[in-house]
Amino acid sequence: MQKLILFLFTILSCTLLSQSSEYRYLTIEGQEGITNSTYFRLGKETLCEMLKSFEKKFTKNYPEYSKYYRIYQLPGGRKASSLRVLLVPKNIVSEEDRRNKKYKVVGDKRTMAVRFDLKTHELSAPFQYTILPEL
Repeated sequence: MQKLILFLFTILSCTLLSQSSEYRYLTIEGQEGITNSTYFRLGKETLCEMLKSFEKKFTKNYPEYSKYYRIYQLPGGRKASSLRVLLVPKNIVSEEDRRNKKYKVVGDKRTMAVRFDLKTHELSAPFQYTILPEL
């Protein structure tokens, strides 16, 4: 029985570790950010065009958010209909995390988010968003 529990625990922990996200650093239209590396399966040009169209519209409508790091997310992956961008204030990211390009500040209420519809190019107003830890 103990061997079975140990075996199941090992499988569960390996499964959780394999699901941890890898992020890639990007600079789009002069804005620093990161995105999940699996989104590059869409094609680098396709992904960059989506992010550029977002950044052009966002900086035009909300220029006061230039001092925020971006975390680009595509809920739904290939079938995503919208882009979610988490906005993390640069002043709350530690120096060590800046050097390592780890902009995810978990549990801070000063982070914001924006939704961008990929078909209609409509942009939501920034709203408060708390980043939760990944399992």
